[in-house]
Amino acid sequence: MIIEDVLQFLLQMSMSKNQMLRDIQQLRPLLKPLKELLIPFSKEEIELLSISNNIQKKSNRFTPITLGFFTTIFHENVIAYATKQYRSNQSLTIICTSKDEFVYVEKDGTITTYFNDIATGYISADGALKTPKGETQAIIKGEDVRALHQVIVNGIEIGYLRNPRYGSKIQQRAFEWYVDMDESNLYWFLTLCLINLVQESFLPKLKSEDD
Repeated sequence: MIIEDVLQFLLQMSMSKNQMLRDIQQLRPLLKPLKELLIPFSKEEIELLSISNNIQKKSNRFTPITLGFFTTIFHENVIAYATKQYRSNQSLTIICTSKDEFVYVEKDGTITTYFNDIATGYISADGALKTPKGETQAIIKGEDVRALHQVIVNGIEIGYLRNPRYGSKIQQRAFEWYVDMDESNLYWFLTLCLINLVQESFLPKLKSEDD
């Protein structure tokens, strides 16, 4: 199913399907110059991804769109994103690597996910990433105040996602994993972790116990 078909659910939301499709088309050209600056996002770069959110542009309150990069610990641009906030706890976020695109549509705590225009499932309010049929593929544990979030993919404890709210002066790795993943599990891992990384980076910063 392509994104135009699956976005029918938006007719039940305060934003319309047509508005959402227009907004996706609006954000993509804004992201294009950033995407052109990205290096390939291979497994090596995934392991080097940092929690540093480099905001490039933030519009005013009447057009709440934010654009930015996430880099490796060596300051290489590997992920670009654009997010638009709506009223009533709704948002649209596009996250790009050099070759792939993740789209996230949030409504009242549930996030519907798309990968290269294909509907892939949704993230429930408890942090579980599920297929359209409701089968849990990955889950992220820990509230927004936890320094590390445990990530489980298909029942396997993969490792941890670092909370960007506990940033420091040094470039910290976003992921700490101890299990190798095949392409399928890596996809579910990234789909869940990337949106969590972007969203938490906008929350108020917290001090660690060592500060």
